[in-house]
Amino acid sequence: MKRIDFLGVPGVGKTTLYYKLLQQRDDYEKWLTPPEAKILIAKKHVKANWRSAGELLRLLALQLPNRTLQKKLTENISDTLAGKAFQERLQEWMPFIELCSFSLADGSKPPYYRFLLAKWFLSLLNDVALIESADLKHQVLFDDSLSQRATGMMPWDRLSGEQQSRKYFSLMPPPVAVVYLRADPQLIADRLVKRKKVIAQHQDLSYHDLLERTKIAALIVEAGAETLHSRGIPVLMVDALLPIAEMVVETKKLLTKTSR
Repeated sequence: MKRIDFLGVPGVGKTTLYYKLLQQRDDYEKWLTPPEAKILIAKKHVKANWRSAGELLRLLALQLPNRTLQKKLTENISDTLAGKAFQERLQEWMPFIELCSFSLADGSKPPYYRFLLAKWFLSLLNDVALIESADLKHQVLFDDSLSQRATGMMPWDRLSGEQQSRKYFSLMPPPVAVVYLRADPQLIADRLVKRKKVIAQHQDLSYHDLLERTKIAALIVEAGAETLHSRGIPVLMVDALLPIAEMVVETKKLLTKTSR
């Protein structure tokens, strides 16, 4: 399976584009969300190992419309497969993991936020290992991606944030392509102020601090996009001020190109 990362400063409209893309997905387009990919992987695994009565029951259960049962079975199977896939990649990924472990120990960030980062990071690495190990001809679109997690992992100051971002993206397991949304930081900060939901890294910030944090995040993601481009990864730069319909069209062109 091919991994496509979405990247952008929090509040730029990345998730809006992601879900609009899903709404306009055609039947012939073989791209999935991570949860959809896990179901497909689980079904393939059980079909390949159906000879025991237990596996046959699991296969039958995965075909049922009961979403709760299907989700539990999928999680059980995918967690097992992800653990194995992660172990197979552990040595290769160790420099990246070591770099991130230093970021997770950053005492300037609140302890609870660092705990959440560690939880998110491990879960994402397992998902990436699982999906990249799957021998299926599909693209998997990550809204909450390893690329995106850099905005929370990197130091929240301009110089260190940009420098560490380049290291992060030079060591990160590379996606097949990146959809990178861009907009002026002040515009993004103004959007964030109007939001009802506040993300963890923006808790209790004044407008001035929010704007500064957004400017730093912009440096981090720009450095990341440049680094991935230098590694030969296709990076689609999308102006977040474009009409959403145009953004969808441009993103679909990238997905068509990278699906070959």
